[in-house]
Amino acid sequence: MQLRYNDNNYDIVIANGGQEGLEHVRNKEDFSLIFIDDTLEKLDSVTTFAKLKINDGFKVPVIYVGDVNDEKEITKLLQLGFNDVLLKPVRLKE
Repeated sequence: MQLRYNDNNYDIVIANGGQEGLEHVRNKEDFSLIFIDDTLEKLDSVTTFAKLKINDGFKVPVIYVGDVNDEKEITKLLQLGFNDVLLKPVRLKE
């Protein structure tokens, strides 16, 4: 399943899982920013991110969205190459 809609002049694509998200990138769809949720099914968020990074020329910023328990986990995610970590529950202001 895939949802697409335009909100506040942004085109937003919501993929149902990591594999579907990877297909969008492999199909050369143009993205300015990608959020990867920690609750992905079948293909976890870190594996999905690793597979994104092996695509030639991939330079889209990727933000991890999840329930991270401590600074060590955040540091590890940033060292893996995520551009930022957005903690759940996400506040609209963030």
